[in-house]
Amino acid sequence: MPSCNKCQANFNNIKSLIVHLRLLHGLTDNSKFCCNEFQCYRDFNSLNSFKKHLSKKHGNHRTNSISNTIAINSINIPITNIIETSSLIDHSSTTDTSKTQNMIIEDNLLLEFQNELKNNTLLFVTDLYGNTTLTRKHVQCVIDKVETLFEKPLRIFETYLSNVISEYNISEKDSKCLNKFLHEFQNTFQSLATEHKRFAFLEKSELFIPPEAYTVGQRYDRFKNNIATPQIYKAQHIPIHKVLKHFILLPNVLLEVLQYLEELNSELVISNIVQTEFWKNKIKGFESRSLVLPLFVYFDEYESGNPLGSHSGIHKLGAVYFSLPFLPIRYRAKLENIFLCLLFHSSDLK
Repeated sequence: MPSCNKCQANFNNIKSLIVHLRLLHGLTDNSKFCCNEFQCYRDFNSLNSFKKHLSKKHGNHRTNSISNTIAINSINIPITNIIETSSLIDHSSTTDTSKTQNMIIEDNLLLEFQNELKNNTLLFVTDLYGNTTLTRKHVQCVIDKVETLFEKPLRIFETYLSNVISEYNISEKDSKCLNKFLHEFQNTFQSLATEHKRFAFLEKSELFIPPEAYTVGQRYDRFKNNIATPQIYKAQHIPIHKVLKHFILLPNVLLEVLQYLEELNSELVISNIVQTEFWKNKIKGFESRSLVLPLFVYFDEYESGNPLGSHSGIHKLGAVYFSLPFLPIRYRAKLENIFLCLLFHSSDLK
């Protein structure tokens, strides 16, 4: 029975094996093929030579691969004795085990494909949002265009795949497996079609920390039918502890921070707040084993509209952000390492 040397799946004929190698493992006519038959394992540099080898050497392997005698520990035993003995053995358990192994391999391949597709999609989406020149509207437009780009070609491929399955008499099990792979690719952006879905997905994947709203207060500055009505005003904040947790857990960040702090402790010239007596007095109340790190918090106001217009100041916003002075100098000044933590209307500060 022909089998795949990459995933050990078994097939009823050589044609099914070739289709499997083409579709699931992406092999072409000029790829390297390896024979997976018992005690063969020959390599071939083209599909044509591989097919000739299978047809010539293993085409009737069910009968021809068994000679008149079988050598076991250098002792020749007549094949008739083996056949008579084997008729007393129940091979159903072996067949069931083989089927189970094939199912496990296929499930693992599908899971690997799903994870790879998910990770690449996440990288694509996060890169779009990380590009400061793209607005959220542009991000939506790009995702819609990418989805449209593959829609028609995938439908054509689906038709082609259906024809191949019919022509080569591929089993129902393998057909379902192939359709699962295709379905995953066709629905790559299904869970990311809208911004709401993307933010929910990114939050679930711990790649996005959503801002949290809280009430600043209320005031009577609006009138309805000459009656003052209270208006509730809110601000948005991004929890600092969540930002720091995700940042510190990034690869090698904590290691570089600890190495930088050790370098500062060994220097005589003061170049960082952690070297000062002021900071050393600040952390005296903490346990000696605790790692205490400073934060620099800033407040600034900016106009979101035209600051020179007659209504300047109406749309002024206040922002609180923080930086990390314990980072090495090459990282400290980067804009991506300065984090926003609070945003509110400036008039609500009064």
